[in-house]
Amino acid sequence: MRIVLVNYHYFINGGPDRYFFNIRQALEEQGHTVIPFCFDYAETRDTPYRHYFPPPITGPGPALFEQQRLSIRKRAQTLLSMFYNPTVNTAFRTVLHNETPDLVYMIYLSSSFLPNLIRIAKREFRLPVVYRLSDYHLFCASYLFCRDGRVCTACRRTLWAAVKYRCVKGSRLISTARAMQIKLFRQCRYYDDVDRFICPTAFMRRLMIESGYDEHKLLHIPTFAEDMKTSKEISSSDNNPQYILYCGNITKEKGIEVLINAYVRAATSLPLLLAGKYTPDYRSYLESLIPDTKKPMVKFTGLLETGALQRIQSGARFIVHPALWYENSPNSVLEAMCLGKPVLAFDIGSMPELVRDGINGKLIPAGDESTLTHALDEFSRSDLLSMGQQSRKLYEQKFTKQHHLEQINRIFSELLS
Repeated sequence: MRIVLVNYHYFINGGPDRYFFNIRQALEEQGHTVIPFCFDYAETRDTPYRHYFPPPITGPGPALFEQQRLSIRKRAQTLLSMFYNPTVNTAFRTVLHNETPDLVYMIYLSSSFLPNLIRIAKREFRLPVVYRLSDYHLFCASYLFCRDGRVCTACRRTLWAAVKYRCVKGSRLISTARAMQIKLFRQCRYYDDVDRFICPTAFMRRLMIESGYDEHKLLHIPTFAEDMKTSKEISSSDNNPQYILYCGNITKEKGIEVLINAYVRAATSLPLLLAGKYTPDYRSYLESLIPDTKKPMVKFTGLLETGALQRIQSGARFIVHPALWYENSPNSVLEAMCLGKPVLAFDIGSMPELVRDGINGKLIPAGDESTLTHALDEFSRSDLLSMGQQSRKLYEQKFTKQHHLEQINRIFSELLS
């Protein structure tokens, strides 16, 4: 089968990108031909298909908006490209024409890879289209249903809430553009042309049904994590893990401030490792929350390559995931389960689907620093062997590559037949 795989990035910048590279490799291992279609950023990895990649709407350069220096004219062009981008349309038609795929699997479109690509694939080339839902960009201008460190679903009532609260980059102008963009996409009914939506969590599927989407198109297929126990990077000799680990982007909605405040109050002697990317300003702010006596116990590792990240995950006593938004099956939790690690997490969104309270971890009321403090101490001194074994068991039941591929291939075959 020839599959065009559409994603915003061709490098790892977040959870959707991790899934993009994982599913690409898994499909290729099964003998499928996978043709990526992504933006050509400065960070883009090399591939024989890169000549198809269109430039990003902000022009050549880094992916992070904060690292870009755009003139007033370029900012205006960028805003217009959020509604109509003939360069991307032409590039997409070219790859579909030249590569003659059987199916298009879209991982992430966001606000720049516009959903009219769905219509091009479906109506012009008569191809089946499958779309995976990584976050809440169909409903929320900031994608997260999160504002000021707490869940906010005001956009479900009115999109202009995003303008009122300046939800995108703190800018009223960009927030207005995003609200108008979502409204336009709804009026054009681009997503009606999707044959199947892949919902990584049952929580996401329920939300989509509540929002009026056809439940027969919405399929709950759990995300998978590669089985890291087979990785050469994992040391089998580390039988006495001696630190607490958080993996993921280090941002406010991830609950990092709550975690640090809870850790500062905890009596545990285990160090806390924070593995993920951050801005220098936010790291400085977080360090200001830590008293001098505990500063040596908190380590920021930065963004790690796969091998280094796996070694750190393998050596953790347990994983803590204090997200304050509706996380959509985070990779770091799945990887922790794969390695047989217990998980501390807030009882929010899809987390109860991953963490069974008292079985393979502990669920804590969202944002509750005091309860998190007690849990950090409890897990630091307890025998966690049974919880770790249950984590691994749940991973093997629901979150393996084989389980995921069986369901994905079944969908692809049904659509092609």
